[in-house]
Amino acid sequence: MRNISFLHLKFTVRILQDCRMPKQKVSTLTGAMLNKFKRLYCIHCGSDISCNNCDCKDICLVLEMTGKGFDKNIPIAKQPVVSPKFIILCSDGRTEFKENDMLEFEIMLFDNLTHLFVQYIYVFDTIGQSGIGSGKIKYKLLYVSDEKGNIVFSNSALVGNPAVADIFMYISSRMNDIDSNNGNTVKMSLVSPVMLNAVPKGDENRIVIFNTRSLSCSIK
Repeated sequence: MRNISFLHLKFTVRILQDCRMPKQKVSTLTGAMLNKFKRLYCIHCGSDISCNNCDCKDICLVLEMTGKGFDKNIPIAKQPVVSPKFIILCSDGRTEFKENDMLEFEIMLFDNLTHLFVQYIYVFDTIGQSGIGSGKIKYKLLYVSDEKGNIVFSNSALVGNPAVADIFMYISSRMNDIDSNNGNTVKMSLVSPVMLNAVPKGDENRIVIFNTRSLSCSIK
Protein backbone atom coordinates (compact mmCIF):
# COMPACT_ATOMS: atom_id res chain seq x y z
CA MET A 1 0.00 0.00 0.00
CA ARG A 2 1.53 3.29 -1.06
CA ASN A 3 1.74 6.17 1.33
CA ILE A 4 -0.70 9.05 0.89
CA SER A 5 -0.27 12.64 2.02
CA PHE A 6 -2.88 13.96 4.41
CA LEU A 7 -3.91 17.45 5.52
CA HIS A 8 -6.37 18.41 8.25
CA LEU A 9 -7.75 21.96 8.33
CA LYS A 10 -10.15 23.52 10.86
CA PHE A 11 -12.30 26.47 9.75
CA THR A 12 -13.71 28.95 12.26
CA VAL A 13 -16.44 31.27 11.00
CA ARG A 14 -18.64 33.97 12.54
CA ILE A 15 -22.31 33.85 11.57
CA LEU A 16 -23.46 37.29 10.37
CA GLN A 17 -27.21 36.94 10.90
CA ASP A 18 -29.83 35.19 13.00
CA CYS A 19 -30.61 31.97 11.20
CA ARG A 20 -31.52 28.31 11.29
CA MET A 21 -29.29 25.56 9.97
CA PRO A 22 -29.73 21.79 9.75
CA LYS A 23 -28.49 19.70 12.65
CA GLN A 24 -26.32 17.70 10.27
CA LYS A 25 -24.34 20.29 8.32
CA VAL A 26 -21.93 18.13 6.33
CA SER A 27 -24.23 17.80 3.30
CA THR A 28 -24.83 21.56 3.22
CA LEU A 29 -21.11 22.31 3.42
CA THR A 30 -20.19 19.65 0.85
CA GLY A 31 -22.86 20.78 -1.61
CA ALA A 32 -21.90 24.44 -1.29
CA MET A 33 -18.22 23.64 -1.78
CA LEU A 34 -18.75 21.48 -4.87
CA ASN A 35 -21.14 24.00 -6.43
CA LYS A 36 -18.56 26.75 -5.95
CA PHE A 37 -15.78 24.62 -7.43
CA LYS A 38 -17.97 23.80 -10.42
CA ARG A 39 -18.74 27.47 -11.04
CA LEU A 40 -15.06 28.35 -10.79
CA TYR A 41 -13.43 25.53 -12.74
CA CYS A 42 -15.99 23.60 -14.83
CA ILE A 43 -15.86 24.76 -18.46
CA HIS A 44 -19.29 23.23 -19.09
CA CYS A 45 -20.96 24.49 -15.92
CA GLY A 46 -24.61 25.22 -16.72
CA SER A 47 -24.72 22.89 -19.72
CA ASP A 48 -26.05 19.34 -19.90
CA ILE A 49 -22.73 17.87 -21.06
CA SER A 50 -21.78 15.08 -18.67
CA CYS A 51 -18.36 14.89 -17.06
CA ASN A 52 -17.70 11.59 -18.82
CA ASN A 53 -18.11 13.29 -22.22
CA CYS A 54 -15.98 16.33 -21.37
CA ASP A 55 -12.74 16.80 -23.32
CA CYS A 56 -11.06 18.18 -20.17
CA LYS A 57 -11.97 15.35 -17.82
CA ASP A 58 -8.36 14.18 -17.49
CA ILE A 59 -7.26 17.56 -16.09
CA CYS A 60 -10.46 18.54 -14.26
CA LEU A 61 -10.01 19.66 -10.66
CA VAL A 62 -13.59 18.70 -9.75
CA LEU A 63 -13.10 15.12 -10.97
CA GLU A 64 -9.75 15.00 -9.20
CA MET A 65 -11.63 15.82 -5.98
CA THR A 66 -14.57 13.47 -6.43
CA GLY A 67 -13.35 10.62 -8.64
CA LYS A 68 -13.87 9.81 -12.30
CA GLY A 69 -17.41 8.51 -11.74
CA PHE A 70 -18.71 11.93 -10.70
CA ASP A 71 -21.35 13.65 -12.88
CA LYS A 72 -21.88 17.37 -12.36
CA ASN A 73 -25.50 17.10 -13.53
CA ILE A 74 -26.49 14.76 -10.68
CA PRO A 75 -26.93 15.94 -7.06
CA ILE A 76 -24.11 14.72 -4.82
CA ALA A 77 -26.47 12.58 -2.71
CA LYS A 78 -27.60 10.69 -5.85
CA GLN A 79 -24.17 10.12 -7.41
CA PRO A 80 -23.88 6.42 -8.35
CA VAL A 81 -20.07 6.28 -8.11
CA VAL A 82 -17.85 8.76 -6.27
CA SER A 83 -14.39 8.34 -4.75
CA PRO A 84 -13.77 11.67 -2.99
CA LYS A 85 -10.31 12.63 -1.79
CA PHE A 86 -11.75 14.86 0.91
CA ILE A 87 -13.80 14.50 4.08
CA ILE A 88 -15.82 17.30 5.68
CA LEU A 89 -16.67 17.09 9.38
CA CYS A 90 -18.90 19.23 11.58
CA SER A 91 -19.84 18.13 15.08
CA ASP A 92 -21.89 21.25 15.90
CA GLY A 93 -25.47 20.04 16.21
CA ARG A 94 -27.08 23.42 16.87
CA THR A 95 -29.94 24.41 14.59
CA GLU A 96 -30.44 28.02 15.73
CA PHE A 97 -27.74 30.66 15.48
CA LYS A 98 -27.63 34.27 16.54
CA GLU A 99 -25.65 36.99 14.84
CA ASN A 100 -21.94 36.73 15.81
CA ASP A 101 -22.22 33.08 16.90
CA MET A 102 -19.20 30.94 16.00
CA LEU A 103 -19.25 27.76 13.94
CA GLU A 104 -16.38 25.36 13.37
CA PHE A 105 -16.00 22.66 10.75
CA GLU A 106 -13.11 20.62 9.43
CA ILE A 107 -11.92 19.33 6.10
CA MET A 108 -9.43 16.55 5.47
CA LEU A 109 -7.62 16.47 2.14
CA PHE A 110 -5.80 13.46 0.76
CA ASP A 111 -3.14 12.75 -1.84
CA ASN A 112 -2.42 15.53 -4.37
CA LEU A 113 -5.31 17.67 -3.06
CA THR A 114 -3.09 18.63 -0.13
CA HIS A 115 -1.12 20.86 -2.54
CA LEU A 116 -4.33 22.74 -3.38
CA PHE A 117 -5.35 23.68 0.17
CA VAL A 118 -5.38 27.38 -0.73
CA GLN A 119 -8.22 26.71 -3.18
CA TYR A 120 -10.37 25.26 -0.40
CA ILE A 121 -9.71 28.23 1.86
CA TYR A 122 -10.60 30.60 -0.98
CA VAL A 123 -13.79 28.68 -1.80
CA PHE A 124 -15.10 28.65 1.77
CA ASP A 125 -14.16 32.30 2.19
CA THR A 126 -16.19 33.31 -0.88
CA ILE A 127 -19.11 31.04 0.08
CA GLY A 128 -19.45 33.05 3.27
CA GLN A 129 -19.71 36.25 1.27
CA SER A 130 -22.46 34.95 -1.05
CA GLY A 131 -24.29 32.85 1.55
CA ILE A 132 -24.73 29.16 2.20
CA GLY A 133 -27.82 26.96 2.02
CA SER A 134 -31.31 27.81 0.83
CA GLY A 135 -31.43 30.77 3.20
CA LYS A 136 -28.16 32.22 1.82
CA ILE A 137 -26.73 32.46 5.32
CA LYS A 138 -23.67 34.68 5.33
CA TYR A 139 -20.63 34.23 7.51
CA LYS A 140 -17.14 35.64 7.95
CA LEU A 141 -14.21 33.24 7.74
CA LEU A 142 -12.11 34.28 10.75
CA TYR A 143 -9.23 31.87 10.57
CA VAL A 144 -8.07 28.44 9.46
CA SER A 145 -5.74 26.25 11.50
CA ASP A 146 -3.93 23.00 10.77
CA GLU A 147 -3.91 19.77 12.76
CA LYS A 148 -1.23 21.14 15.12
CA GLY A 149 -3.28 24.27 15.85
CA ASN A 150 -1.09 26.60 13.80
CA ILE A 151 -3.02 29.46 12.17
CA VAL A 152 -2.54 29.43 8.39
CA PHE A 153 -5.26 31.93 7.40
CA SER A 154 -6.37 35.03 9.29
CA ASN A 155 -7.66 38.54 8.49
CA SER A 156 -8.47 37.47 4.92
CA ALA A 157 -4.85 36.55 4.22
CA LEU A 158 -2.72 33.43 4.12
CA VAL A 159 -0.21 33.66 6.97
CA GLY A 160 1.49 30.26 6.85
CA ASN A 161 1.67 26.81 5.34
CA PRO A 162 -0.16 23.96 7.09
CA ALA A 163 1.60 20.86 8.32
CA VAL A 164 1.13 17.99 5.87
CA ALA A 165 1.34 14.47 7.32
CA ASP A 166 0.90 11.04 5.77
CA ILE A 167 -1.99 8.62 6.02
CA PHE A 168 -0.03 6.15 8.15
CA MET A 169 0.57 8.82 10.78
CA TYR A 170 -3.15 9.63 10.74
CA ILE A 171 -4.15 5.98 11.14
CA SER A 172 -1.66 5.52 13.98
CA SER A 173 -2.95 8.60 15.79
CA ARG A 174 -6.55 7.42 15.48
CA MET A 175 -5.66 3.93 16.71
CA ASN A 176 -3.80 5.42 19.68
CA ASP A 177 -6.80 7.62 20.42
CA ILE A 178 -9.09 4.59 20.40
CA ASP A 179 -6.75 2.57 22.60
CA SER A 180 -6.48 5.39 25.14
CA ASN A 181 -10.21 6.14 25.27
CA ASN A 182 -12.61 3.21 25.46
CA GLY A 183 -15.48 5.64 24.95
CA ASN A 184 -14.42 5.95 21.32
CA THR A 185 -14.71 2.21 20.69
CA VAL A 186 -17.82 0.95 18.93
CA LYS A 187 -18.69 -2.72 19.15
CA MET A 188 -21.14 -4.44 16.85
CA SER A 189 -22.76 -7.85 16.58
CA LEU A 190 -23.14 -9.18 13.06
CA VAL A 191 -26.46 -10.88 12.32
CA SER A 192 -25.43 -12.44 9.02
CA PRO A 193 -22.19 -13.50 7.30
CA VAL A 194 -20.35 -10.64 5.60
CA MET A 195 -17.75 -10.69 2.84
CA LEU A 196 -15.48 -7.67 2.42
CA ASN A 197 -12.86 -6.96 -0.22
CA ALA A 198 -9.60 -6.10 1.47
CA VAL A 199 -6.56 -4.33 -0.01
CA PRO A 200 -5.44 -6.13 -3.20
CA LYS A 201 -2.23 -8.13 -2.79
CA GLY A 202 -0.51 -8.72 -6.09
CA ASP A 203 -3.12 -9.86 -8.58
CA GLU A 204 -5.38 -11.38 -5.93
CA ASN A 205 -8.00 -9.85 -3.68
CA ARG A 206 -7.92 -10.86 -0.05
CA ILE A 207 -11.45 -11.70 1.07
CA VAL A 208 -12.30 -11.38 4.76
CA ILE A 209 -15.29 -13.46 5.87
CA PHE A 210 -16.79 -12.61 9.25
CA ASN A 211 -18.83 -15.21 11.09
CA THR A 212 -22.30 -14.39 12.37
CA ARG A 213 -22.46 -12.74 15.80
CA SER A 214 -18.71 -12.72 16.25
CA LEU A 215 -15.60 -10.96 15.14
CA SER A 216 -13.74 -14.16 14.27
CA CYS A 217 -12.83 -14.31 10.63
CA SER A 218 -10.97 -16.25 7.98
CA ILE A 219 -8.78 -14.63 5.35
CA LYS A 220 -8.54 -16.13 1.89
